[in-house]
Amino acid sequence: MSALAEHAITDTGLPALCIAGGVALNCVAGDKIRRLPSVDGYFVPPPASDRGQALGCALYGWHRLTGELPCRPLDADAFGRTYTDAEIEQALRRDPRSGLVERRRASYAWHRESDIAATAAQLIAEGKLIGWFTGRSELGPRALGQRSILADPRTTNARDALNRRIKHREPFRPFAPAVLADHAAAWFDLDVASPFMLLAPRAHPGKADQIAGVVHVDGTARVQTVHPASAPAFAALLDHFHRITGVPMVLNTSFNDREPIVETPAHALATFQASDLDALCVGDYLVVKT
Repeated sequence: MSALAEHAITDTGLPALCIAGGVALNCVAGDKIRRLPSVDGYFVPPPASDRGQALGCALYGWHRLTGELPCRPLDADAFGRTYTDAEIEQALRRDPRSGLVERRRASYAWHRESDIAATAAQLIAEGKLIGWFTGRSELGPRALGQRSILADPRTTNARDALNRRIKHREPFRPFAPAVLADHAAAWFDLDVASPFMLLAPRAHPGKADQIAGVVHVDGTARVQTVHPASAPAFAALLDHFHRITGVPMVLNTSFNDREPIVETPAHALATFQASDLDALCVGDYLVVKT
């Protein structure tokens, strides 16, 4: 990929790269490419997979029909629809209209929290594995704090529990850290924003041992930087966790168990019931098994 990037820059004379397609999801390669001396600007759209061709065709069609070419900075990936408190409560009350499909009925209790971010941060600090559902869902394949499973990044205990109890996947596969943007450079060799979890910088010496659950065997981490302006609820959770533990990040992975990432409150509840998650935070509501 580096050779192709160099060739493209030489051929066009343009040092800013925008890469899409499934290959662009290779965050290790992407981090190396952005550091090439010839590269001045590097961007990968969050839905960087083969579906990008359809999105590109749609944009081209829009341009042909209207003459417009929408162009604005992209710093957030929350493009799904929102769900009201009434819709969330409808799912929690097992209302058939919510579309809830239960694979394994597990009894639960739920209530509204005055500060769901603070509650979630405390649960994570206690070693709990939680489902986190807030706002609009992500467009791309990465869960970025809207439809996520969150855990403590400080040891490998939560990582191993996730693989064993929830994800059922190979133990060597890494999990990602979601870190407050203002603290990222202090923990990782990262001097740019990485809001879409598409770069894999190295953790700084002396820091990796403090976040063993999210650092790969090669010393890198697939970092997501979180800014309060783009993700206020998620940033609030990270801030509370930082205050509790001194670590400004949590382990972040997609809210699913081999099936597609959850979309609706009913889907989140069904996955929570069918999995070994300890708690579910959906909107401002806390759900626990009884």
